[in-house]
Amino acid sequence: MDNIPIHRLHEQTTLGLIIHRVQEFDAKKEVPGIHRDDHYIFAIQEKGASYVTVDFTPLHVQGSAMMYILPGQVHHGFLVQDVAGWFIAVDTHLLTEEYRNVFETCLLTQHLFLTPALQQEIISCLQLLYKQYQQPEHTPFRKQIIHSLLHSVVGIIAAGFLEQEAANERSHTRPILITRQFKASLLKQYATQKSPAAYAKAMHLSLSYLNECVKSVTGFSVTYWIQHEVMLEAKRLLYYTEMNIKQIAFTLGYNDHAYFSRLFTKATGISALQFRKQYRE
Repeated sequence: MDNIPIHRLHEQTTLGLIIHRVQEFDAKKEVPGIHRDDHYIFAIQEKGASYVTVDFTPLHVQGSAMMYILPGQVHHGFLVQDVAGWFIAVDTHLLTEEYRNVFETCLLTQHLFLTPALQQEIISCLQLLYKQYQQPEHTPFRKQIIHSLLHSVVGIIAAGFLEQEAANERSHTRPILITRQFKASLLKQYATQKSPAAYAKAMHLSLSYLNECVKSVTGFSVTYWIQHEVMLEAKRLLYYTEMNIKQIAFTLGYNDHAYFSRLFTKATGISALQFRKQYRE
């Protein structure tokens, strides 16, 4: 598992997202091999057929539909036929906690067939987003407009999946239920509790079993997800506030801001100040 490549969005863009308009894409064109991403993937399919494997489970999507892939999930597309639609890669820090909770909850229903009304609504928003995405970098407020429109697009997607989940209650496996519980607890405590053993104890589980469950569902360990949440909040504070590094470190539970800075660089590949500069340009 450790040999599976990880695609990192910050190595491809400083905007926090990539959006492609897909037209008449088929199996004759190159399809990415098996890999993980450190970001979200959203695919809106207007027509055609896609055969994708997500965490070793084959997924066949026919016609008008949308799907998503969580950060860390192992996936690859092995057959795509006459597909037209949209592909969006989004840095996790650009999604609100409410939206992320929806996608984490719908682990067994990661695709949704679109009604004509929902398709028209989401395509209209995507066209606005894509128009701004294609504007020159020096266009006034380009990044802010793009992020605002992205928020609307992801909100529509999340609402669609939330409605489906409520209407179609499924029986979930124990590892999925445990992973949900862990992530819900983590979202509330990451700034004050960074010990994997403490989360396991609170759930009345051994750390080895908690790790086994979380890794089987997400592909990553408990330690990874604790650090992921901390770094995600650090990115938000760097982007949305004027807090300095020392203040951010303290907010996230680190008394030694130099240690926090080293941790951020190691986890993200760039320094905290570089991140702030890139995303605010």
